[in-house]
Amino acid sequence: MDVMVLIDSFKGSMTSMEAGNAARDGVLRVYPHANVTVRPLADGGEGTTDALIEGLGGRKVELSVTGPMGSRVEARLAYHRDGKIFSRKNFPRDNPRLAVGYLCDESGSMRDDAIEASIRTGIIIQDLCYRMELPCYVCGFTTSGFGLQIINYVDQDIDGKDKYRITGMQSRSGTPTGPAMKYMAEKLKKETAEKRLLIVSTDGCSASGRDGIQKTIKELSRYGILVVGAGIGSARAQVENEFGKNFIDIGNLEAMPQILCNIVKRNLA
Repeated sequence: MDVMVLIDSFKGSMTSMEAGNAARDGVLRVYPHANVTVRPLADGGEGTTDALIEGLGGRKVELSVTGPMGSRVEARLAYHRDGKIFSRKNFPRDNPRLAVGYLCDESGSMRDDAIEASIRTGIIIQDLCYRMELPCYVCGFTTSGFGLQIINYVDQDIDGKDKYRITGMQSRSGTPTGPAMKYMAEKLKKETAEKRLLIVSTDGCSASGRDGIQKTIKELSRYGILVVGAGIGSARAQVENEFGKNFIDIGNLEAMPQILCNIVKRNLA
């Protein structure tokens, strides 16, 4: 005899699985040779998060959030390492679905609102990737007396203070976009992710020019790296000229974090 047990939780008393296991014990006392399978069940109310975690092999995260009245409250969320629900034909896998690199232009023209938007974007992308267990790198790029200067803000498991380092983004010198893209590509190439995404936010003309940027985009595509050039500021038309079909227009800096995070989410599909 095959028996499937699915019972909703009893509020304040038993979880779905506790109730199901109790029913299984009762069935086995009467039919000791029965094949009893217990699965979690919820109707969208209390116990739904636990049922999803139990049924899909997800993970629970507890965090402090702002409630509707402005006070801090403790909340829980459940997510799967792939960032999506899986079916019997799409089981979770050892390799992450996506590795993400975010390059921020720190040239001399990146000031005030542009730098602040880049900081917010870097923090939110890092947080999103952390919660979804996606490899993430955040770097600033500019020039120094020796050419390309890379400022590493988020790297794999440095010291857990990524958000504090990101706030150090600032206006510096030149715009060596092409060499910076190649630097980030070397990091992404080492990841075993199914997809690799490189987002570059910049407000000005690259020292590499259109031909250099297009050549770099083509080179990176051979390694499965998708490049997105996010143009900000008054020189967005030039950024569009350099990145071509890989360009995205960020006319509203307030919306920049959401727009770029949505790109990350779309590439998880």
